[in-house]
Order: sequence, then C-alpha cells, then structure tokens
Amino acid sequence: MDALSLRYSTFFPHRSFQRRNPVSPFLHTRRGHALHRIFALLFIPSNLIFKLVLNQVLLLGSSSQTIVGRPMVPDASVHAVVEEHALDAKVIIFKKKRRKNYRRTKGHRQELTKLRITDIQGIEKSENAVAEKPSKADKRLEKVAVPS
Repeated sequence: MDALSLRYSTFFPHRSFQRRNPVSPFLHTRRGHALHRIFALLFIPSNLIFKLVLNQVLLLGSSSQTIVGRPMVPDASVHAVVEEHALDAKVIIFKKKRRKNYRRTKGHRQELTKLRITDIQGIEKSENAVAEKPSKADKRLEKVAVPS
C-alpha cells in the first residue's frame, strides 16, 4: 500500500494520542528499546539515515483484520524515508515544596526525526491467507453431505 494514498497521522512517543483515520493500516514495531505504533506518518527518535527498514513488527492490522506476532510477525516490514529532524513540543518540569520557598522550573524539547512511511509489507499476504481458509459452516456441510 502506498503512503500517498493514505491519510497521514502523527505519532509522538510517550504521549496519548487518537488515531485520526481508523481504516488505514497500522502496526506496532520495535526500534531499539522503544515500541512504536505506526500509521502513515510517524515521529520516532532515530539517527540520520536516509532510508530505514523496520522489520521487527509486533502487530499488524487494517480495517478488516489484526495479526499479532509471537513475538514478531513473519515477513512483515516497514519501509521509511527520513524527511527532517525536528524538536518535540516543550515539556516543562516544575518542582515545588510548599512552605519552604522552594520552586524550580526546568524544561526541555525532545529531538525527533520525521519519517515518511513509503510501504507497509505483510498485510496483503495475510489478508489473502485468511480469505483462503474455509469457514466452519462449509466444513459442517461437507460432513453432512457425505453419505454413510
């Protein structure tokens, strides 16, 4: 599936977010020690690399199905291109001890890398594999139709 045909969502690690387009394919992948939920566009901490292939996919899903890996989904990968390096929103840390006149304000901005997801591989193959399985109703009909 081409990333240009999808709507774009954003992902900020360590923050709650809502998915904007529920029908777009998504997956969970592991990069280093962090887990990331990927839609069409995401922000993850990364080194300056022009092209990335994320092949440690933990969960893969679309509007019709969800595939859970044990622990990884076989033959699933994400191809991405680094677009720019940016800074996340400012985080302010305020410490206070009441009645002690102790107040400290510090803050920081997390460095992030903006990636464009070009391809999510592994979901089309899995949808075809699920479609090939006969349903339970067909199996029951086969058992009944066989003369004894």
